[in-house]
Amino acid sequence: SQTDRDGNETEFDLEDTKSTNYDLMLEIESLSDELKQFKISFFDLPKATPKSQKTKTACFAVIKHIIQNTLLVNEIKSKGVLPVKAILGSIKTKRKIIERHRLYIITAVIILTGDYEYISEYFKEKEV
Repeated sequence: SQTDRDGNETEFDLEDTKSTNYDLMLEIESLSDELKQFKISFFDLPKATPKSQKTKTACFAVIKHIIQNTLLVNEIKSKGVLPVKAILGSIKTKRKIIERHRLYIITAVIILTGDYEYISEYFKEKEV
């Protein structure tokens, strides 16, 4: 138990923590299944994740551009590919950044346009 502001003892609410952990586990399983359609595994993501702040900023600009463009999102989800030419035609960034971080960008788009309440928090901190 713990004490509230008035000095009264209250019980810990373990159900909320268990529920949140279970929901997060379900989201991870669902995302893992969805990523398989793109031949992406969680094990691929560390190598595809941008390291430098400059590259992260460039990737987030690309991600933000994609999620604001329904046609690009639909093309990614229906064809399973990142439309690099279409992206380069409408946003100023280097092809190399998009190609090197393709798996990361696709994963971010899937998370941010899907039903991933807990996992999407990672990207909200980055203000996508």
